[in-house]
Amino acid sequence: ERRLRMADESILRAVRAGRSYDDLPVRARDLISRSSWNRKVCEACAKKRLRWGDVPALQQACPKEQDYYAQVVRISTAAQQIFPYHLFPQIKVTPFKYYIGILHQVLKKDQSYAEVPNFTAADMVRVTGVGRDEYVPLLQSCKAKRILWKVNRDSAIRDQLPSEPKDLLVEPWWQLRAVSAVSPGGDASTGSGAAD
Repeated sequence: ERRLRMADESILRAVRAGRSYDDLPVRARDLISRSSWNRKVCEACAKKRLRWGDVPALQQACPKEQDYYAQVVRISTAAQQIFPYHLFPQIKVTPFKYYIGILHQVLKKDQSYAEVPNFTAADMVRVTGVGRDEYVPLLQSCKAKRILWKVNRDSAIRDQLPSEPKDLLVEPWWQLRAVSAVSPGGDASTGSGAAD
């Protein structure tokens, strides 16, 4: 596994340096085919949740932007990572649907809620309203459908999950300001909260 992680890191370094498959040394091209390179570039960038337009090598390796962002969502959901808010305009999934997918996955595997990473769990509670206290009764109600639970867990779970996001409670001390999500240079904003 360590060797695979090192290979992914070296691919990511090559991608960040702006290298395409043709720019690789001949020895490196002998070790990996173009299709394998493209697949690894897409996967490595998706794991790091990089923006498709910011990495030219990624654009060459994964020419369909929506396919790349779908892969980002799949990898992030499988790893139970926090919603990629910095990619929200590009991905076609809302935070609610994303977290319902993670909840579905956790319920289907009959996992403990404690196995969900803390930051993901905190954001999931904020968006869906399902926290530790709500999860246990939710799991029990899914398991109460005994035959369905044993035969088709997806159906047993789907009916029990929330259908709409939790209402956002706006606190009186909040200040809302419109800011640009991307600065003129193409870099993500610093999130300072100041309007331009």
